[in-house]
This record gives sequence, structure tokens and C-alpha cells, in this order.
Amino acid sequence: MSFFGSNNMDSKPISTISEGSPLEDRERRGPSRVDCEKAIRRILMTETLENGKNLHFKSSSDFMSYFESLYPASPGLKKQIQRAIHEMDMAKDPDGFYIVGKTKANARDEEDLSSLMKTSGAVIADNGTDAPLETVFIEIDPDERYRIPYIAERLSRLEYLSGKFTALMPCTNGIMFFTPQKEALKLRLSALL
Repeated sequence: MSFFGSNNMDSKPISTISEGSPLEDRERRGPSRVDCEKAIRRILMTETLENGKNLHFKSSSDFMSYFESLYPASPGLKKQIQRAIHEMDMAKDPDGFYIVGKTKANARDEEDLSSLMKTSGAVIADNGTDAPLETVFIEIDPDERYRIPYIAERLSRLEYLSGKFTALMPCTNGIMFFTPQKEALKLRLSALL
């Protein structure tokens, strides 16, 4: 009987560096999905900065050469890249290339809004360069702020103010007017206060 309670002479000596060491496992394992996502974003941002838009990446296989230059090629690496792209849920442009920073849901929202604006006959108005817009702000008492949307709606329809402002916007503590005729608008609004 040995000092340690067992007489195991047949056991192999324990090596400090075994064949499957954690360092070798990490090198063989490849990147995590999150690491793949970060790398894909970097690749697409670089592509967009260099060319103005993505001109090379349409599918997960287009990213393989980059990842294979860093990690051993394997089915697991390909699956990890596919998972990353699926998780990123990236939208594609009309030519089928990925759009960096835009999800499929973002693209659908933009399409819906675009359709709505087109059917509404929306256009960008030309105010001319000689008429810069200034602001006029009406502050509402804090206890009466619940009335702001109603007051803004009534002011927007008031014929007395017609042509004196370009836009008005209800804010958390009042109403903001954008106008090329600041003094005329202030005069008309002061008559209402």
C-alpha cells in the first residue's frame, strides 16, 4: 500500500499539456455566433465605406473566404455563419445584396411608409433659399398640458393664421411654430392670448 492509499503503478503520468488542451480546442472550435455577427457587420461597413454600398455579399457563402482565412474550414463554421446571418435578419437591396444596419422589419416599415406617402400625394415643398424658417414657441401652463394637442389642432385650422406659418408641432410643454414671418405670426398669436 502506498502513501496515497492506492498502489496504482500502471497509471500513466499526467501531462501538463494534454492532446486536447483548452487552447487547441479554442483554435479548432471557431468563432461564436456573436463573433460572426460582429465580423459580418465590419465587413459590410468596410464594403459600404469603400464602394458606397454592398456590391459583393448576397449569401452566407460569400463570407466564407474571410472566415476560412482565420479559422479551419468546417461544416460547423458554415453553420455558425448561417446562424449569425439569420439572427441579424438583414434586409437586401433590389439587387439581392445585404444592407448593413437594416433589418427586414425596418425595410418593410420603410416600404409601407413610402407607399403611404406616395398615395397621399406627399412632396418636398420648396420654400426657397430667401425665406429661412424661424421658430415661435407658445408655452402652456404645466397643469393644462393635456390640452396641447387640441389647441394645436384648432390653431392649425384657424384661417386667421393661414399663411403665417409653415408647420406647427405639439411639444411636451407647448406648441412650436416654424415660420418665415416670425413677427407677423407673433403679432397674430398675441391677439389670441
